[in-house]
Amino acid sequence: MSGEFDFVIAKAASIDDVDAAVDGIEDRLGDRVTVISPESAMETVGSVLGTIQSVLGGIAGISLLVAGVGIINTMTVSVMERTREIGTLKAVGAKSGDVMFMFLSEAMVTGVVGGAIGAAFGFFLGSVIGRLIELSVTPSVTLGLFVVGFAVVTSILSGLYPAWRASNLNPVEALRHE
Repeated sequence: MSGEFDFVIAKAASIDDVDAAVDGIEDRLGDRVTVISPESAMETVGSVLGTIQSVLGGIAGISLLVAGVGIINTMTVSVMERTREIGTLKAVGAKSGDVMFMFLSEAMVTGVVGGAIGAAFGFFLGSVIGRLIELSVTPSVTLGLFVVGFAVVTSILSGLYPAWRASNLNPVEALRHE
């Protein structure tokens, strides 16, 4: 209509001629056109996927931070509620390292259970969303183990302070605690 075009599709004779065709069109028409080749389309897709990965990585980081704070809170409350038990253990001969190991073991179990539930939920949610947007999602055992391992490390690091605090309680003071 009126001698103007919105877009034109050009087909090269072979895949080897695509770059030369793109260069020729850009040389002839200059800045008035935007030439989209398979390479530029792949760059755009890669850029969009990189942005999506960055956003999802940020969400995962915030989730880990929240989980760590939750574990610190839970372990601290556990130490406060079990102060008399810790005092009894230390009074009958448990060493500070034993008490610390007990609380770090609890943190590790929390990490294993939480990581396994999180990985299973993530794989399930990924497959559901993958079906909705028609993208194949393949869960891997390696990724699942990495998620559980990372959760365990996060849990143990988050449980260090409460475990240290529990291990350094004075048995006499702990037994007097109400």
